[in-house]
Formats: sequence, structure tokens, C-alpha cells
Amino acid sequence: MKFRTFLYRYHLSLIWAGIILFLSLAKFSNLPETMNVTWSDKLVHVAMYAFFSFVMLAENEVLTRKSLFAVGVLACSLGGLMEIAQSYTDYRSGDWRDMIANTIGTILGVFISWLVVSFWQRKQLPSLKFWVRNINPESV
Repeated sequence: MKFRTFLYRYHLSLIWAGIILFLSLAKFSNLPETMNVTWSDKLVHVAMYAFFSFVMLAENEVLTRKSLFAVGVLACSLGGLMEIAQSYTDYRSGDWRDMIANTIGTILGVFISWLVVSFWQRKQLPSLKFWVRNINPESV
């Protein structure tokens, strides 16, 4: 796959990965240092990685067990790497509970993608990729 085709095909996933990278590693000066982290923080992690997994799978042409597994591993790896990277900064800290929330979000996103595609196939609707983007990559 050519690099330009790769960027076109996975542009939403790459943008979302960039957003996750920024939010995970940016220093926000207006946050208090001893912030009480509630479970709502974990829900944000679940939502971010569920959406990330869903978008990555929506950008695939065919949903297979291999693609489900690959997206799961990729998203969980990103979540783990972000927590490790945070532990090396002096303004963030890595948290194993965040990593678990990232993993739960990834599993949820993969499961929702599988359900949506199963529904689409039973109803014989246009593919999920049609709804995400219906532009020919050669025309870009």
C-alpha cells in the first residue's frame, strides 16, 4: 500500500491517535497538581479508546477476525505506551487503572464494530465504509 493511500484510508484513525497522543502527554497548566481523579476520568479513557477502535475498524474494507485482533492489539498497545510515556514526564503519571480503562474501551469498540457490521450484513445495507467515506482514493 502506498503511503498516500495509507494516509487517505486511515486519516480519521491517525487524527484520533494524534488527539489521544496530545491529550495524554500535554501539560495543562490550569489543572491543580493534586487533582482528585474520579471514575469519570476512567469513563473518558473508555470512550476515547472505544471510539478509536471503532474508527479504525470502520476504515477497513473487510471486517475479519484478523482485523478485529489487529485493531485490539494496536489500540491496547497505544494505551499502554501512553501510560508508560506519562510515567516518564514530570507533570503526568502513568496509572495501571487508566491502562485497564483503555483496554476495556478497546474491547468495547471492537465489540460494537462487530455488532454494527453483523447488523449491516443481515440487513444487506451498504457497507460501513460507505457511511464513513465514499470517495475513491485514486481521485485524491
